[in-house]
Amino acid sequence: MTENQSRLIRELMEARHIRLSSPGITSIGANNQGANPTARYTLNFSSGARGYLDMKRNDKQQWTLDTLTLPSKQDLAKDKVAPMAMNDPMGIVSSFMDAVAKADFRGARKFVDGTKVQDATVAGLCILFEEGAFRLREDAPIKTAYEAPTNAGFFVHLQDAQGRKAGNVGLTVAKTDGQWLVAEASLDSMLEAYTKRQGAGDDIFIPIVKNPQGGDSLALFFGFNEDTLSKRSERQLQIVAEAIKMDSGKKLEISGHTDDVGSERYNQGLSERRAAAVKAQLVQFGVPAERIVTKGFGKSQPRRTYSPTADEETRDEARKENRRAEMYLDF
Repeated sequence: MTENQSRLIRELMEARHIRLSSPGITSIGANNQGANPTARYTLNFSSGARGYLDMKRNDKQQWTLDTLTLPSKQDLAKDKVAPMAMNDPMGIVSSFMDAVAKADFRGARKFVDGTKVQDATVAGLCILFEEGAFRLREDAPIKTAYEAPTNAGFFVHLQDAQGRKAGNVGLTVAKTDGQWLVAEASLDSMLEAYTKRQGAGDDIFIPIVKNPQGGDSLALFFGFNEDTLSKRSERQLQIVAEAIKMDSGKKLEISGHTDDVGSERYNQGLSERRAAAVKAQLVQFGVPAERIVTKGFGKSQPRRTYSPTADEETRDEARKENRRAEMYLDF
């Protein structure tokens, strides 16, 4: 920083008795495109407000402060305040991922073009973070892939709970009427990393599945011969409920499914009870019952099949994945 820039920050904080939280500075991301790379950091104030530091590397390979964006005096003085969002490509990606990492569907949805990105994708991303399997990488988690006047692409790098590399999310943002919004989200790398947990004997399956009608569905999984929801499923349904309640015109279709153990008649009833259990929980979370349609398909629509010669372990894994209820967000 220049002497004047650093003096401005000191005077502001001393005059208003402002403190930085811990950590006081957080790395957001980097743009290595072009001759002069840039990097963005946040100043994290104790009120929850944020300031932003944009650094640039000059032709002498020295890093200098390019721009400094500080929150308003009102936000700095409040006890709690939502961080402001920077209306530029990296700022929107950062705000979107901040909300997702907190499993805040409503917050994340504000930074998305709903005509291009399905609510199922946003909700599924929130669910994956809610389970604690992922968090943003500490050092420059957001990397610019390309940037143009009206669109830009980014990779958001993730790590697991142990701090190991764990895939990434690809995001495209586009500018419409002066506002940047997320226009595309690719979760393939993240989902691939997520499925590897099964290799360690963890009975966790991808919450985002392809729907035969097109688009994505969200899936919840049940134990053998069970029609009650796990605590994890209940938390996931809170996110789904927020998605439905945001728009009074939204309807939800829930389909129940079973494995292939037992008779068709018994499994038909079990699948209907699983769909009904999901509906009952959503109603408890405030979703009107008339906006939810349930269907049971018994064992007729498995997500995963196996050959007649498959060993018992392969059969068991397939059956676990078929004991589910799928929610098609027909928005």
